[in-house]
Amino acid sequence: MKRFWPLLLVLPLVACHAETTEGTTSSSGGDVTVSTTVDINGKVTRSALAFTAFALRTPAGGQTTAAAYVTVANKGDSADRLVSVSCTCASGAMFHTTTHINGMVGMAVANGFALPAGQTLVFAPGGNHIMLTGLTVAPKEGDYENIVLTFAKAGPVTLRMPVRDAPLSDDSAGAMSGMKM
Repeated sequence: MKRFWPLLLVLPLVACHAETTEGTTSSSGGDVTVSTTVDINGKVTRSALAFTAFALRTPAGGQTTAAAYVTVANKGDSADRLVSVSCTCASGAMFHTTTHINGMVGMAVANGFALPAGQTLVFAPGGNHIMLTGLTVAPKEGDYENIVLTFAKAGPVTLRMPVRDAPLSDDSAGAMSGMKM
């Protein structure tokens, strides 16, 4: 029995190991995936998230605001919540959702977004979007800016977003006409 006592001390340490299938997440403008992490009790602590179609729009001539877009798919079996956004290129960052009231289009500040398992959250022109205010730099076509999305379970995810002049969808101009600011 004396020969096995060191093994008995090591076994509990091995059993407490948390499994992580993927670490830091960032990109050079391509698709990004955050894989599932399981805690020592076998409980999923991070959702399996996939990020596609992300870009930051160049600000209109001299403006200090810009919009960013992304599609986030929760491919895991556990819900998550997008709780905040930040960017070093701006003094403020928030989620906006487009509203339609009495034929008028407006914007409302959203306090995060639920992301149920198996669902997709879309940020696109004319819909939900990320609004950057007080730009400290003027992003231009061809640049990249790091946007950090923070999730309740997945934690912070940094996306290296390409800056684009062109709209990300065909209906963006029509969706924004009549906007009340």
